[in-house]
Amino acid sequence: MLAFLPLLLVVSSASVPAQDSTAPRPLVAVLNLEANPGATEQAPGMTALVASGLASNDKVRVISQTDVSTALGLERTRQLLSGGSCSSSECLVELSGAVGARFIVFGRLDRFGDRYVLTATLFDSQKAVSLAKPRAEAGSETELPGAARTLTSALLVAPELGAGEDVLEQVGRFSLGLRLGTGFVANLVALTPGGDLELSYQLTRAWAPFLQVGFSLLRGVEGGQEAGISLLPSALGVRHFYSVEHPVQPYWGLGLGLQLSFGTYGPLQQTGPLPTVLGLGGVRWKATPALSLQLEGGTDLARMILGVAQGGLGNGLNLELSGGVGYTF
Repeated sequence: MLAFLPLLLVVSSASVPAQDSTAPRPLVAVLNLEANPGATEQAPGMTALVASGLASNDKVRVISQTDVSTALGLERTRQLLSGGSCSSSECLVELSGAVGARFIVFGRLDRFGDRYVLTATLFDSQKAVSLAKPRAEAGSETELPGAARTLTSALLVAPELGAGEDVLEQVGRFSLGLRLGTGFVANLVALTPGGDLELSYQLTRAWAPFLQVGFSLLRGVEGGQEAGISLLPSALGVRHFYSVEHPVQPYWGLGLGLQLSFGTYGPLQQTGPLPTVLGLGGVRWKATPALSLQLEGGTDLARMILGVAQGGLGNGLNLELSGGVGYTF
């Protein structure tokens, strides 16, 4: 398949409830993370990352444990946190009432060898229940900021905060898209217009498998006459997104499939199936929770290798660009 560089517009079929812009923003108190001995040094920094991540969303307000201590007084705070934590409903309700914060976030960071486990609880003092208990893991200390972002996004999805629509990535939903584009082939001297249909599935916030089926038109010259060759490419692959809590999300991807050629014109001089190994890279911009734009660069690694090693079955160097529109359901 000719890999295209896509610009994908995704329209969500899931209706997102509108939030009253005049309603007061909920106040969230973030308590210091507990830690086992191996993660004591990292816990304060992770607390700050979680608090700043929540505060970056303009739908909520955030206060720290320092603010809570100021409101309660050092002596009362010491009494409530005498065991090092405040996990009982009575303690959390009192902390909440002291600063007027309906929601409280508390949790811990634990280290096991080189691996870190970050857990948190979002407590609703009005209902006296836990709304969410997300967790995130990091394979090394350098991955801790990413774990904090993942956990923060999971906390914001809680409907009671009214901020979930800003971070929800339509996990578990399909996207059907039509993509049109062009590729540079035959050592960047020929344009290849074409397009394809793509069905993708948001397996997690970071991973999205996809299936592409499409066509392309190669232009060549045989016997002095310009001729065309139609291709029916298909590929199954996956994309991995980064910074999923932000609107701009860079990603990479890989795909495997077949490229069926018809005729004997153009850079591909063989009729029949050819392997497709796609390498992708790009960026997705979530303009709204329902709409996104995607810009991607790709190359067919199999076509490149065949063009060098098999005497022209592939055309060597290739780069593809495309844009499209899609629908999430």
